[in-house]
Amino acid sequence: MYYQIAQEEGLPDREVYSIIEDRSGLIWLATNSGLYSYDGKKFVLYKHPEQRKTAVFSPQIDAKGRLWFCNLNGQFFYIENKEITLFGDFRNLTKDVVVNFSIIDNFLFISTNQSIVRVHIATKEKKEFLYKERRPGISKVIKIEQDYFITDGEKLHLINELSNITFSKKKGIIGSTKAEKCGDKIITHFYSGNTNEFFLFQEEKEIVLNGVEKVKDLSILNIEYRGNRVWILTSDGAFEYIMQHNKLCFQNKYLRGYSVSSLLIDSKNNIWFSTLSSGVFVIPDTRIKKINRIHTTNSITNFKAINDSIIFYVEGRKFFTKNNLNKANLYSEEVKRLHTQNMFYDAYLNRFYFFNGIEAFIYDKNKLLPYSKADNWGSKNVIRINENTVWVSFYNKLLAYNTKTFEKVSFIKGRCNKLLLNKESEYAYVDFYQGLKAGKNIQDLNFVLYNKQRIFGRALTEQPKSEFVWVAFENKVLCLKGTTVINTIIIDKKYTVLSLSSDINKLWIGTNKGILRYNYTNKKLSVLNRFNQVFKPNIKQIETTENYTYAVTDSDIFRFSNTYTNYNVLPDKPYFKVTKEKKRSYKKSEVFEIESNDKSIDVEFMINGFKSLENHQLEYRIDQNHWRKIKNNNLTLSSLSYGNTELQVRALNFKGEVSEVNSLPIFVHKPFYLQWWFITLLVIAIIIAIVFFVKFLLKKQEEKKDKEMYQIEIKRQITNLKLENLRSQMNPHFIFNALNSIQEYIYSNDKKQASSYLVKFSRLIRMYLDHSRVSEITLQKEIDALFLYLALENSRMGGKLTYKIEVENSLKTNAILVPSLFIQPYIENAIKHGLLHKRGEKKLSINFYQSKTNLYCEVTDNGIGRESSRNMKRGKMHSSFSTKANTDRVKLMNIEKMIEMRVEVQDLKNKNNEAIGTKVQIVLPVKKI
Repeated sequence: MYYQIAQEEGLPDREVYSIIEDRSGLIWLATNSGLYSYDGKKFVLYKHPEQRKTAVFSPQIDAKGRLWFCNLNGQFFYIENKEITLFGDFRNLTKDVVVNFSIIDNFLFISTNQSIVRVHIATKEKKEFLYKERRPGISKVIKIEQDYFITDGEKLHLINELSNITFSKKKGIIGSTKAEKCGDKIITHFYSGNTNEFFLFQEEKEIVLNGVEKVKDLSILNIEYRGNRVWILTSDGAFEYIMQHNKLCFQNKYLRGYSVSSLLIDSKNNIWFSTLSSGVFVIPDTRIKKINRIHTTNSITNFKAINDSIIFYVEGRKFFTKNNLNKANLYSEEVKRLHTQNMFYDAYLNRFYFFNGIEAFIYDKNKLLPYSKADNWGSKNVIRINENTVWVSFYNKLLAYNTKTFEKVSFIKGRCNKLLLNKESEYAYVDFYQGLKAGKNIQDLNFVLYNKQRIFGRALTEQPKSEFVWVAFENKVLCLKGTTVINTIIIDKKYTVLSLSSDINKLWIGTNKGILRYNYTNKKLSVLNRFNQVFKPNIKQIETTENYTYAVTDSDIFRFSNTYTNYNVLPDKPYFKVTKEKKRSYKKSEVFEIESNDKSIDVEFMINGFKSLENHQLEYRIDQNHWRKIKNNNLTLSSLSYGNTELQVRALNFKGEVSEVNSLPIFVHKPFYLQWWFITLLVIAIIIAIVFFVKFLLKKQEEKKDKEMYQIEIKRQITNLKLENLRSQMNPHFIFNALNSIQEYIYSNDKKQASSYLVKFSRLIRMYLDHSRVSEITLQKEIDALFLYLALENSRMGGKLTYKIEVENSLKTNAILVPSLFIQPYIENAIKHGLLHKRGEKKLSINFYQSKTNLYCEVTDNGIGRESSRNMKRGKMHSSFSTKANTDRVKLMNIEKMIEMRVEVQDLKNKNNEAIGTKVQIVLPVKKI
């Protein structure tokens, strides 16, 4: 089973001359279009700017891990740390032909058709060893112990102490120049006439190698020695031999029909073949054989392995048998729906039965014939109980047949499918839809219970030469003895068990993700890691014979030895590819720097080699924290801490073995506001700000204190003004007039009027005293006081005053506050200075109304006017407490409460510009309770 890597899979060139693996597990390919590296996922071209030709040849690894290669123009290059260097240009020696070269010790040996050139790698000192005559072709230099050897088209030559070239005493054979070091020996190939011959040289002894008949007439492209195996690469594939007693013993042939140019067995035991026209082929495991099928378009529906060499299988509507796994015989071309039901092998009669739901067939003595005697053509499964009896499962019943008389012995109802007989215990197991039953007689079957629950078996198998039966149930495989569960294997939930089979030593478990194996001796469950990871099979059927295990998928049949074990390959060290603006691989000595405005990076994790990522579980951790699994081999690191951070990654193989840890130091730059210089400046700025802030607070406290003192002073002045208003309202003249009025009523013996006037006067005085204790009263209380005051003034004026107080209907007088002792002085002023000296009708109108934000009070009289009043007061010593006090009070209240109160006085005149009265408008902001 091999994988082809060609141009369709990303290989840049199908003409590949050589393939090699470096110490890191990276694969290198020398092709017609250049040198490429392959990490198992991507190809990368390496080309020097001074490189003249694209085709490169003979990549080799020196003792320092550097990769050397050359081209047709005599240029020699090496790659170190993924940087390509031109070592030297020897075009004058190579003459634009392909030459062989070797890196031995600290020297570069170039084999030309005229000489051997030795170049010191450190000093580039050159020394040339000439032949006595021109040679048709020279092999690479091979060192064994202290001697250096080459071959040409005729002889094997010894270069003694690198001083001269002498000829060996071997018989000269004209031909090719293939030579390969084989331990302390040299194996060479010569082409003589029309045949290939191979020789082994050791201590001046020449041994002819036999057993190479399969390659005698082929074109030999290369010879490779790996372990104890010799690989002869030809124009018709690669031939694998084992050297035993100086004889080449043929083992396998690979890639028939391909011109194989080189071979690589990598560090993970994958075998790589490069070809001259078809790219690269990889064999992950030569121990796993894929059985060739005639038709590959149909799915395999049934399979049976009789022994190590004979198998039967059904695909589509055709039945095949393979003997010795070479040729396939085809039967039943015309059989319809052969794959839809069941194939049963009767080992007792050595015949096959086929049931397809329509008809039955038997395969006996290499013939496929209709089986008309049976009426069990609709069966799902068949088992032989003994020499005379078989059990047959149907969709609605289980029948027992006598195979000689074809009579029904007994039956029970119930839909059933899988059947199994344990030959040692003679227990039969029947997978009913209601659960698994077991018993020795069809009428005595009992349910098999696990933790008091019925078992529904997905797959059944018996353990050879024992009374044990294994059944797949949920994520477990149970071991039964009779109807008792005696052992349990817990299966990881990522696996779904599809089939079971057993040999003497092991239980083989086929799943949706490959094969598991349970060892009966050490009771350990293991994973066929290489098989599962490379082939990714969905094993729907698995069977074992004496020496082999067969794994069947929908499209393939695989075979491997029952002793198959996983390669003990330690996990490789993973590495990083950090994605920013471009991808780059990082080593341990490098630091990846991130700017402060982007604290996240995308990391891709890689392991070099063929499907290496699929064979490992990667884990990471940051700054020595817990290890975490990596999904899809990609990771996004975000919100990294500023400063130094270390990202670590490791790989685990299927055994849980851990690779060497690889680390990526990461440095996240701090933003400018976290830099020391910015912090220093910020601290200084904060100190300066604190000083200014403290000064500001102190200034504010002083201003607040001054404001408080100012407010206290304003309140004191307002209080004084209120007292002045109160004094104006309770001045001696008003009281004297009121008392005179009361006296007149008493003298006139008008007790009723005297009593009424006295009550009103006392109530008004009481109101004024109450109002003087507060700064604000309701508008209704102010109106009530005004009514009392006007009633007293009207009585004092002999009833000559006509007055009215109008309030807007929408005005809520009990919900609006006005300054106390504020409105009355303006009414008193209208009476005293406007109406008192007027002849005729004296009218006073007071009107209250409201806008959205203000309360309006208009006091209108038809008095003599302000100008006549001023003329009458000239020369009189009189001070109006009410006018002056209210004016000052308005100013102070506007300052204290940051509101706007205003008083506007308007002189009313007729058409002749004669005074007909005065109108005072008081505007107060609306303040509600």
